[in-house]
Amino acid sequence: MRDLNKSMVKNVKVIKVIEVVSVIGNGTKESMTRYLNNYYSLNGQLLASHDTLEDAEEKED
Repeated sequence: MRDLNKSMVKNVKVIKVIEVVSVIGNGTKESMTRYLNNYYSLNGQLLASHDTLEDAEEKED
């Protein structure tokens, strides 16, 4: 029986996007230093954004 709580890769594609990685925050508890990853289409439209602070918050849960 398959465990429905585990994900399975259905498809993988190589696509062209622009990735911009920035260092943000000032190093305080209120504004921790971390990476912000932004992904843009080739015409400059923002597609996705990921703040690595979210990863740290998930590990605490």
